[in-house]
Amino acid sequence: MAFGGGNVVRQATDPTYVYEKNSFYEKIGRLIKGAISGPGYIDSADPSNPNLVEYGSQVYNAQCAECHGADLRGQANWKTPNPMGVRPPSPLDASGLAWQRSDQELFIYTHGGGQVHMSDGDISGMPGFGDVLNNHDIWAVLSYVKSSWPEDMRKYQAEKN
Repeated sequence: MAFGGGNVVRQATDPTYVYEKNSFYEKIGRLIKGAISGPGYIDSADPSNPNLVEYGSQVYNAQCAECHGADLRGQANWKTPNPMGVRPPSPLDASGLAWQRSDQELFIYTHGGGQVHMSDGDISGMPGFGDVLNNHDIWAVLSYVKSSWPEDMRKYQAEKN
């Protein structure tokens, strides 16, 4: 009251509302989650880290498998746009083209959405996950995806990094 200059009545605050409905607290929560959910700061995918790959498989199954498939094989006819001009989700295993992109390109694609890498006239149906997943989660998913590629593809892709 000394600073406010008026009557201040304490009111009960519903913590669910404060933390789930407030965008500031949601962002802080994602940052904290990223800080405590993994082995520290990472800025690339590491398919040789079994803990990161396991965590990435869990995030993938929760966020990505619905479109890209539990087996990373994407949708049928993924190279051909549907009648609305949108390309179906591509395979993320060795049968797709993800291994031809650098870690940073894959991160940007996942974080910001698929339209980032589309040619003029092509439309990607891939949404950005930057508001859903923190950076650590995205790197973990990419680690899981890369772990499915044969060694020669991983070496080729590593050269792009």
